[in-house]
Amino acid sequence: MIRYFSTRLFYSFIEGLRAPSPSGQTCYKMHVMSRSLLSFLLLSSPLSLIGPSVAHPAEVRPQDSFQHESGHSCTNLVIPFNVTENSDGHFEDDNYSIEVLHNFMDFRDFRTATYHISGIYCTPPAQATNKQDTIQMLVHGATFSKIMWDWPWQPEKYSWTRRMHAEGYPTLAFDLIGSGNSSHPHPLYEVQTQLIVEQVHHIIKLLKAGQIGGMKYDKVAYIGFSIASIAGVSLAYQVPDAIDALVLHGFTWDIQDLYPAFLSGLQVAANGLEKPEWKKYAAEYTTQMNPAGRQAAVFYGDFDPEIVPVDFYLRDLDTLGLSISLAYHLVTPNLYKGPVMLANGDQDATFCGRSCGSAPYALYDRFPNATDHDIKVYPHAGHGIHLHNHAQQLMDDTLAFLKRNGF
Repeated sequence: MIRYFSTRLFYSFIEGLRAPSPSGQTCYKMHVMSRSLLSFLLLSSPLSLIGPSVAHPAEVRPQDSFQHESGHSCTNLVIPFNVTENSDGHFEDDNYSIEVLHNFMDFRDFRTATYHISGIYCTPPAQATNKQDTIQMLVHGATFSKIMWDWPWQPEKYSWTRRMHAEGYPTLAFDLIGSGNSSHPHPLYEVQTQLIVEQVHHIIKLLKAGQIGGMKYDKVAYIGFSIASIAGVSLAYQVPDAIDALVLHGFTWDIQDLYPAFLSGLQVAANGLEKPEWKKYAAEYTTQMNPAGRQAAVFYGDFDPEIVPVDFYLRDLDTLGLSISLAYHLVTPNLYKGPVMLANGDQDATFCGRSCGSAPYALYDRFPNATDHDIKVYPHAGHGIHLHNHAQQLMDDTLAFLKRNGF
């Protein structure tokens, strides 16, 4: 896989940060561009996306390898993922009905297909003395991609993988179907929450079987954010022994504020927005229309304002299918018997409304048989806690949880 980035696009980004808006006000401006961000933009994974295929299953395909700034050895992967249609009826746009909603309720898949997942697998160097036997599986949220785990701007503060590599952990970060460099199939009938649940389960099984990197991992720590936290909860409900340790960032079971807060992020069809690569997608692929909507969705209180334009530029896609189906996966995993951690900003508008209050503490009732419950609520922080000034504390707290439980 050739890793590149358009120089013209990079400089367009810089000029866009400086350009006045139509109203005459100055847009967000970045005063300092770190060398790490420049390196990322020029050397990152390609913007071209891998489409779905109905071909027979293939093995995980390693692409190019590189040394991470942390010293870990990393490999770009293409991971095939097969799904079989089991919906009650076959639906297309011309026979859409309320039965589609009912199939979402029943955790059904609407298509038989092979998708391709873009991932980055990193392991400590052979000579490293600090090695962990747990792999961290890093699962991003909607309108994010795997980039969120190795944040390119001020990575010494915000890069999750850099910090976890320093602790000796191998990591696997990957793009959910419909995001980043993974397949982008139908945004209603295919990119929906049950598909994501099955995707993360598939990745866990591959890690356990030694089919990623040639190493069989007995201990997989699931680190999820937002929609990925919902998928982790649903997987713990559907297959209670699939996850060894479960970490939920940016999540509660508060259904009252979920949809109003989601709409307040001003998500619209991405094919009418600024990125050329989005033009080819159906209107049901969505994202925040402007920086104000993005900031409302992700940030609150204690954050560096310089990060806002970076986050807006790096934002990715959501789908109508995910938006409709996610609430049905806010379930209670009664039979899950591993440790579970939940971490939130106390002003997470998406999952808490105005203030989280007691909402995170539902973890005890929702996971009644978990071996350990750990709840962290960070003051003056919004939904994207990993991009706030609490980022390092979030990493510290997650590490303490994992190590306390033998991971």
